[in-house]
Amino acid sequence: MTLPIEIESYEDFQMYVSSHYINNKLIRLFRGQKENKSLYPKLLRLYENYRCENFLMEDVRKFEEIEVNLLEKFKSEIKSMNLDKFDENNWNFLSIAQHYGLPTRLLDWTSNPLVALWFAFFEEGDYDGSDQFRFVWGVAFDENLTGEYPKQDYNNFKGVQVFKPIEIDQRIINQEAWFSVQSVNYSDQSQINNNPTSVMSHSFVPIDDLYTFEYSFVEMKIKDTKELRIEILEKLNEAGINHFFLFPDKISELCKRIITEEFPSSHAGASL
Repeated sequence: MTLPIEIESYEDFQMYVSSHYINNKLIRLFRGQKENKSLYPKLLRLYENYRCENFLMEDVRKFEEIEVNLLEKFKSEIKSMNLDKFDENNWNFLSIAQHYGLPTRLLDWTSNPLVALWFAFFEEGDYDGSDQFRFVWGVAFDENLTGEYPKQDYNNFKGVQVFKPIEIDQRIINQEAWFSVQSVNYSDQSQINNNPTSVMSHSFVPIDDLYTFEYSFVEMKIKDTKELRIEILEKLNEAGINHFFLFPDKISELCKRIITEEFPSSHAGASL
């Protein structure tokens, strides 16, 4: 398990990410999290809850079935929208779906550490006087990794890979998005019937727990107080990193901007 690096200020964070190497590899990707959760994609969390709640049922759906159905429904709907044309392969569709909230096996990363810091701090905290922290993960890899799409199909993917989506959406561009994807190996119903306890075991290993020669991981543990959160968001805003830059779409974003202009001290645009 990766030991966290403790950071106490915006300046300390910038200094650390600008010059740090892990196992002689430069930190290239970052992921911000409000809480210290395992690096699980949303679809994996949803499926594990579903599997545990329904493991006695004979018709428990396989992960692959749910994953394919979600993407196919998304593809059929999005094709009817007036979007710019792009190469209609599954990795492109998954990239768009992930950025707009559809659960997928992809995990979000960014090549901009300030974007990751914003995602770690934009939500309000519950400041009860106890020591609290936000988290930014870093992944380091060799420069010769190109970021190309996986050659395998998504629903039969084996191994681990990070890749950069093509810039088909302003949100993807502004967030300087990357994704990681890896194997999923859930037991089928016959295996569960033979060994019911297997449903309680995790069939997905968080990417930072996998032993690979290509990637190294670090967890940055950043002190969180109400005052520091406001300071960090203000400095990120000065650097051009805010909700309106990272989510440049939809009328709802216009409404949030108007609220923030009227109530600038509330950070309403970041927290609503």
